[in-house]
Amino acid sequence: MRNIYTLLLLLFVSSLSFSQPAEQPKKSKRPKVGLVLSGGGAKGFAYIGLFRVLKEVGLHIDYVAGTSIGSIMAGFYAAGYDPDSLPEIVRSQDWDAVMRDGIERKYIPYIDKEMGNKLVITLPISKANKGVSLMSSLSEGQNVDLLLNRFFGGYYEIDDFSKLPVPFFCIATDLFTGEAVVLDSGSMVQSIRASMSIPGYFNPVKIGNKYLVDGGVVNNYPVKLIKERGVDFAIGGDIQSGLSHDIKDLSTVTDVIMQVTGYHAVRATKEGMENTDLYIHFDMGPYDMMSFSSYDSIMAIGERTARAHYDELKALADSLNAIEFVPGNEFNGHALDSINVNDILVVGNRKVPLKYFNNLVKSIREEKISTERMESIINHMFGSGFFKHVNYKLIDAGDGKANVVIHVEETDLGELAVGVHYDTDYGGALLANAMFRNILIKGSKMYLNLQVGSNNRLRTMFVMDRGPKPGFGLATDFYEFKFGYFYDPYGNEFKSKQNDFRFTNYKFSAFASNTFINQYNLKLGADYELFSLGQNIADSVVEQFTGFNSYFTLFGEFKFDTRNKTVYSTKGSVFKGRLEYVIPLSSNWSQEVFQNATVFYLMYDGNFAIGKQKRLVFQPGFYMGAALRDKKPPFQHFFGLGGVSNFQFQDNLIPFVGTQFIQKWGLYTAVGRLKLQYNVYKKLYVILRDDFGMMSDVVDELFDDKSFMNGYGLTLAYDSFIGPVELTGMQSNIAGPSLFLSVGFWF
Repeated sequence: MRNIYTLLLLLFVSSLSFSQPAEQPKKSKRPKVGLVLSGGGAKGFAYIGLFRVLKEVGLHIDYVAGTSIGSIMAGFYAAGYDPDSLPEIVRSQDWDAVMRDGIERKYIPYIDKEMGNKLVITLPISKANKGVSLMSSLSEGQNVDLLLNRFFGGYYEIDDFSKLPVPFFCIATDLFTGEAVVLDSGSMVQSIRASMSIPGYFNPVKIGNKYLVDGGVVNNYPVKLIKERGVDFAIGGDIQSGLSHDIKDLSTVTDVIMQVTGYHAVRATKEGMENTDLYIHFDMGPYDMMSFSSYDSIMAIGERTARAHYDELKALADSLNAIEFVPGNEFNGHALDSINVNDILVVGNRKVPLKYFNNLVKSIREEKISTERMESIINHMFGSGFFKHVNYKLIDAGDGKANVVIHVEETDLGELAVGVHYDTDYGGALLANAMFRNILIKGSKMYLNLQVGSNNRLRTMFVMDRGPKPGFGLATDFYEFKFGYFYDPYGNEFKSKQNDFRFTNYKFSAFASNTFINQYNLKLGADYELFSLGQNIADSVVEQFTGFNSYFTLFGEFKFDTRNKTVYSTKGSVFKGRLEYVIPLSSNWSQEVFQNATVFYLMYDGNFAIGKQKRLVFQPGFYMGAALRDKKPPFQHFFGLGGVSNFQFQDNLIPFVGTQFIQKWGLYTAVGRLKLQYNVYKKLYVILRDDFGMMSDVVDELFDDKSFMNGYGLTLAYDSFIGPVELTGMQSNIAGPSLFLSVGFWF
C-alpha cells in the first residue's frame, strides 16, 4: 500500500512538472493534504491515535474537516492542540454529566434541593401546549456548550475558519430542508455544536435564520467537499459501523436514532470513500456512540489502528517533503483560561427581570475573569430552574477584550415528575412531584408533592426565594402514617408490638427566609397544626388524643446541604437545627395534658471520602434534641426513634438501625451514627452501619443504662434508574434480627 500511494503521488507531481513548457521550467508544487473525520459519538476518541502518528511522521495537514464528533476532533486539530494533551482532556471530563445536562448540586437553590427532587419520569408542563407535554430532546446540551466554549471559545477573534492554525470546516444539516450546510465561518463553538446535534438527543442550534442538526444525517464523511477546496490528497478517518441489520443491535434509544438518521448519509459516505486517497477505518468492536466511559479502550484501539498505517503516512510525509519541505503542524493550542470582559449583554429573557442577571454579572464588567468563574455564573443561572438553556458567546471588542453575550431560554411553566416507592416502614406509594415557576409573582416558585399509598401525604409550598435577600413563603403539609406501638405509658419496654397507631397532622406555615450560595438557609416562621392520634386497640390513656386539636408554633431554623449527591454521597454534609415554641390552642383537655414548650433539635450527617478513587466513604452523624425544662409539648413534637429510612415525614423521627419503625418515644435524645459506604462496582454499594444513643422522657434518666441503645446492620444497595434499591440486615439490643427493604426514589 505504501508503494502504491507513493507512486500515485509521484505520478501526480510529475504531471504537474511535465505539463509546463520546456522553456519555462517551474519548481514542482507541493500537493495539499486534507484530513477528514467521520462522526460516530464516543468512538471519535480513536482519532487521537491518528493525530499522534501524524505528529510523529511530521506530516503537514493543510485542511481539516469533520462531522459530529469528527467536527470536535477536527476542531482540536485545527486549533493547534497538541495530540499528546488530548488524552488527559478526554479523561478529565465527567461524560455522564456532559451528555445529560447534569449540574453540581451546589448550583441548585436550597429550596429545590428540599422540594424539587426528580423522580423516575419528568415531563414539562407547557402553557403553549396547555398541559403536560413530551420533551423535545433528551438533552439541552447545556454542558456540551460549556465544554466547547472552554476549548474553542478562545478563538472568538477568528470568524473565518480558513485563518485558524489549520483551515477547518464542519458539516451540519438544515432541519427544514434536509440539505447539508457547510460551516466555515462565524463562531467556531456554535458551528461545532450544530454539527454534533444528534436529532432527538440534542436540541437544534440556530445559526442565522437556519435551525441546524447533526451533519451526519446527510453527510457524515465530507471528503468530496474538502477536495473541492483545493485539497489534492485526502486522508480519511472513519469510525462508522454502517447500518445495523439485526434488531438485537438496536437496544437503546440512541441506537434507533442513529439507525434512522443514517439512511440518508449512506450515499454521501460512499461518495466520500471514492474520493479518499488514504482510508483508515477504525474497527471499534463492542463500543458504540455512547461508550463515553470507555475512553481509554477506545483511544487504545485508535492508537493501534493508526500505527498499522504508520509506514504509509511516513512515506507520504517523506515524499511530500522531497518536493518541498514543510515542517509538521505546530501545536500551540490551549483551553480558554480567562476572559478580559468589556461588557455583558443578556438576551432571551421575558419573565426573569434584568435585575436578576445584574446581581450575578455586575462585578465582572470590565474585569479579567477566569473561565471557571464565567462557567460558575452560567451554572448558577441554569441551576436556578428558571431556564432550560443558558450559554454564552464571546464577541471581539478590540484591544484583547470581549463582549460576553449570555443567551437564555426560559423554562416552560413547570414540570411534572412521577415515581414509585416502597419500604418496610412506610409501605408502597405512588409519587408525583410538580413544580411551577413565575406563578402570581415573577421569580416565584410553587411546589406540590403528592404521595398516595399505604401512608398518604400532600405537601405544597409557594416561595419567593431571593437568595441572600429576604424572601418569603407559604406552605402546607397534610399527612398520615401508621406505626406500631412498642412502649406503654407506664415506661415498660416491649420487643413486640402492642398496638397500631395512626398519626394525622394538617400543618399550615408562613415564613421568611434567606439563602446563601444555594447551600445555606435561614428561616423564621410560624406553623398552625391540626393533629389527631388514632389507634386500633382501644386504650383509655390514648383515647383522649383521637380528636383533632389545634396548635401554634413559632420557629427558627438554620440548614445547610453541601453534599455532591442526595444518595451515596462522597463529599459534603447536611445539617439542620431548629428551635420552636409550641402552644396548644384548643380549649379542652389538650391544654391540661400539654404545655407551652420550647423544643430544639440538631441533626448532622457528613461524608468523607478515603483514598483518591473515593470508593470508600466514612459517614459520621448525630442527632440530639430536647424539650427544655421538662415541659411536655404536643405529642407530634415528641421525638420518635426507630427504623432505617433516611426520609421521614417529620424531622423529629430519627432513623436507628436494628429497630422497628418508631419503636421508642421520648422528650430527650442523643444519637450517634457511624457508617462506612463502599462502592463495590459502578452503581453497587455495601454499607456498614452502627447507631448508638439514648432516649428518655426525663433528662435525669437519659444517661441511665436502661436508656442506652445500640444497633448495627449491613446494607446492600444499587443505585437504579427508579431510585435506590436497598436491603438491610440488622439487629439491636432492643430488637431482634430483622430485614429492611427500600425501593425507589423518595421525597
